Amino acid sequence: MLKYCVLEKRAFFASLIWGMSGTYVSAEGESSLIEKASSVTLDSIINKSDGKKEAYPWNESTYPDITYGDTLFVYLSWAFEDSTIISPNEVFTYKLPDQITFNDVAQSPVFHGNTRVGYYTITDNVISIWYDDKNFCKRDNRKGALTFSGIILKDENGGQATEDVIITFPDQIQVKFHMLTPTITSEMKINKLIWRVNPPDGLT
Repeated sequence: MLKYCVLEKRAFFASLIWGMSGTYVSAEGESSLIEKASSVTLDSIINKSDGKKEAYPWNESTYPDITYGDTLFVYLSWAFEDSTIISPNEVFTYKLPDQITFNDVAQSPVFHGNTRVGYYTITDNVISIWYDDKNFCKRDNRKGALTFSGIILKDENGGQATEDVIITFPDQIQVKFHMLTPTITSEMKINKLIWRVNPPDGLT
């Protein structure tokens, strides 16, 4: 049975951002990355637990097998129109689907090529991105990309049922998986104790 997840675009409020210098800087505002960017692309999902097998995009008729607890690496990219105004320290948020539990990420750099142009965090499945490089904010051809990880722990009923699922990323990017219940292998090790008994005198 297919399960559909339609995500709400919930706001993530952050009036203050902790700077790398150890001081607080005020955010200039907050916007949805989906609404502000010209494109947001889910480039790939890699199942690292399955030998780095690509789980998205997927061109076969059946869904890729994903076991509950597998580590999934997500590659996400975005771009802005040259005419779009970006204010320094304006926060862009992107709500990740709740079916995947993504690892929280403390403040980390965002790069354009080899140049650090801003920072991002991931908290409670919300990505927050802001640019503090004024030259980047004013230039053309502004693009960004992130790689992050998460796992699917449970189905929507709190179990680990074997079933097909459809997970929707904003903006309506659908990812289809065939979820598998983990196989538990029990090993019993038997230690064999060999006793040497000396025969009574006179017996051989």
